[in-house]
Amino acid sequence: MGDITSIRRTVTLGSAPLASTNASGVVTVTDSAHGAVVGDYVTFRSASTFGGLPIGELNVEHRINSVPTSSTYRILVATAASSSATGGGSSVVAAYQENVGLDTYVPSSGWGVGPWGSGPWGGTRSIDSSGQLRIWSMDSFGDDLLAAIRGGPVSYWDESVRPLERAKRLTEIARSTVSLATNPIATTNLSTTVTITDDLGHDLGVGDEVTISGASSTNGVPSAEINTTQTVTDTPTETTYSFSVTTAATSTGVGGGASVVANYVAGDYYAPISALSVLVSDQDKHAICFGTNPIGSTVIDPLMIRWSTSENVSVWRPTLENLAGGQRLSSGSVIMGAIRTRQEVLVWTDTGMHSMRYVGSPFVYSFSELATNVSLIAPSAWGSTGDSVYFMARGSFYVYSGSLRELPCPIEEYVFSDIDMSQRHKIVGGSNTDYNEIIWLYPSLADDTGEVSRYAIFNHESQIWYFGTLARGYWIDAPTKDLPLASTILGGSAGANPITSSNTTGTIVATYTAHGMAVGDTVIILGSSAVGGVPTTAINAQHTVTAVTDNTFTFVVADVATSTATGGGGAVVFRFPQYVYKHETGYSDDGRTMNAYIESADMDIDEGDSAWFIDRLIPDIKFKGSSGGTDEVTLSLKGRDYPGDTLTEIASESFGSTTPQKQIRARARQIRIRAETTASGFGWKLGKNRINAREDGRRT
Repeated sequence: MGDITSIRRTVTLGSAPLASTNASGVVTVTDSAHGAVVGDYVTFRSASTFGGLPIGELNVEHRINSVPTSSTYRILVATAASSSATGGGSSVVAAYQENVGLDTYVPSSGWGVGPWGSGPWGGTRSIDSSGQLRIWSMDSFGDDLLAAIRGGPVSYWDESVRPLERAKRLTEIARSTVSLATNPIATTNLSTTVTITDDLGHDLGVGDEVTISGASSTNGVPSAEINTTQTVTDTPTETTYSFSVTTAATSTGVGGGASVVANYVAGDYYAPISALSVLVSDQDKHAICFGTNPIGSTVIDPLMIRWSTSENVSVWRPTLENLAGGQRLSSGSVIMGAIRTRQEVLVWTDTGMHSMRYVGSPFVYSFSELATNVSLIAPSAWGSTGDSVYFMARGSFYVYSGSLRELPCPIEEYVFSDIDMSQRHKIVGGSNTDYNEIIWLYPSLADDTGEVSRYAIFNHESQIWYFGTLARGYWIDAPTKDLPLASTILGGSAGANPITSSNTTGTIVATYTAHGMAVGDTVIILGSSAVGGVPTTAINAQHTVTAVTDNTFTFVVADVATSTATGGGGAVVFRFPQYVYKHETGYSDDGRTMNAYIESADMDIDEGDSAWFIDRLIPDIKFKGSSGGTDEVTLSLKGRDYPGDTLTEIASESFGSTTPQKQIRARARQIRIRAETTASGFGWKLGKNRINAREDGRRT
């Protein structure tokens, strides 16, 4: 496996673009239009050594740790510079990956968005994808991958070139290679404009790029200036386009020879530049972009839907000869999400729900509004099984299976009153097919972490709901896998002053309870102040862990501390390696003990005006993978006499695989039963446990 993130910009930097600081591993890079944000990744090549910094530490991938200005940024290397110097040569090439996004949702406009003083008083400000919660949408295009950052660029990864190449932006993928007719190049005397004729039609727009090869020098214009990647400046006709060269022609005429080849890419004019989400249709295999830029525009229209021609992700210009097209939805202000079903594509805006059905040529798709005032609470808050799509709206759950129906939900008030609505875009849904479940993972107000920490599950076969705690960033019931997959959310606020320096060394010890890391793992540190003379730019970076204890980890920086000190402040955040877990397998939390429990709702006798007296528990527990012996499940009773009372435990007993019953004494008007274990290495399934109980008088 490798990193296939697309490159947004590749540039040769100016002369001596790198600057070192004596006795420090911090390197400042100058690039007048870098467009980078903190956390971005850049890879250098062709840099030469300077300031005592080895080539092997320069010509690699780096994380950008700070961005002092729009023309400079800082990276960190492992070796401390032997002098303060500028250098690197005049051939340093920087390849920038797509901007990283945030790990928190930010409202798209209003007070508090953007730096102080940016924009007019009382005005609003939009946010690009690098300043917003990072949400990806992905779908397979045959063996390839179509992907989009919400509000950002659309990318395409070609499986046939793996693992040699990254994904490319959709606008950069090859569309066609054409051998042009003899002498297709036209010039005008004393002009630097060159015009190309493609008798088959070029499908280019102004600003698109085309690579010309095989041309000979034409009317005084050198072949080297023609045979390169050109930016189109004009498209006079459907068969001609122009670009500019440096050397003016010495005469008016045509030429170029009989071997001129034009390599076309999808381009910026017709192909979508950015989108809110993407998917691939089942019928005729169209790549579909939702909330994308119209043809000829670089600005997203949040209600625009566009699709490529059949089985070709590079052709987006609608013609009579293809099936490319587009449609703007007539209601709402933004597309929230979309899902492919067996019969149609469902599209949610912020005010309603639409159906997108394949009808073939000439219209390709038909659109109809299915419901109003019903929408997704978050772009990924849906799960599907068979012909049914289940989704979370604001305040309710729904199912669509040809018609829309609200789901009765006894835990609805509990769930929606607990959702951290400021981070609702982190809500994700999914299915667990083998267990007939639809799951929604959401950030909880009660947990107050800003991250997903709880779930609600609907069992569509048994028609029951249950809820619990689980920190997962995404869930997918992958059709090519035997078990559902979910990603972790590890790391977070580190508390006050978690960083300790060691005098005269670059060794740093960080404190984080039960961090779970191992030697060789990478950690990203954010928000720390300088500690013991080690600057913030050396601490707030990506590091390799060199030693661990249960609650601390160690890393080394090139900068040497001037004292032993503990600090960093109260805003330090650690970002640990994330994992993708298989679920529904094993009987532990990745080798650790797991607190697993099932708890009933409240139970009353009749109308609740009588008390229970319980003297016996009879278990119905099936043990799985148990070796017997000490493997036990605890059954406990909680009770209270009035609805406003706090639940308290009134009885508790442990049961093994051969335990027939336990005698107890418990009394309450309202009870719950809970089955629980904190062990690992075995599983258990709860059946119909029984209690021996009788009415024990009435209470007022």
